[in-house]
Amino acid sequence: MAQEEPSPRWGLMGTGHSAHAFARALATAPGAHLAAVGSRTPARAEAFAGDHGATSAHDSFAGLVRDPGVDAVYVATPHPWHHIHALAALEAGKHVLVRAPLAANDLQAAELIQAARASDLLLMEGSAPRHVPVQLLARDMVEQGSIGPVLSVCLLYTSDAADDSL
Repeated sequence: MAQEEPSPRWGLMGTGHSAHAFARALATAPGAHLAAVGSRTPARAEAFAGDHGATSAHDSFAGLVRDPGVDAVYVATPHPWHHIHALAALEAGKHVLVRAPLAANDLQAAELIQAARASDLLLMEGSAPRHVPVQLLARDMVEQGSIGPVLSVCLLYTSDAADDSL
């Protein structure tokens, strides 16, 4: 019988709305573990860790990426910081999932991809299109019947099969 690979020990960079949503989703994944959270302020890191059961809280993003108990980092900081934070995590040997957008431009994205490839690490951009304002507008237009009958829908991904509010 093949041995099952352990789930990564996740570190969350940031304590905003996206980080809370990710932590709640992670709690529903069998075997997943929230190992740490990093914030710019100790109080926010401690509060987030307490709310979501993280093993440790760091008062800096540098502390989070240096944590040996973290295998993968979810970057949930404001968009202008995605590149620098993802690069720091990759340079620390962590797999990285970045809240969309991955970077501000193609040069930054190329640098992240190169860093991930050089270290044989996973780098992904995460996106939840059903929460994008245009997606919400489209749903409202369908519900109001203002665009006519819907002929087909293509659902590419959903992170929560129990959520049928598309």
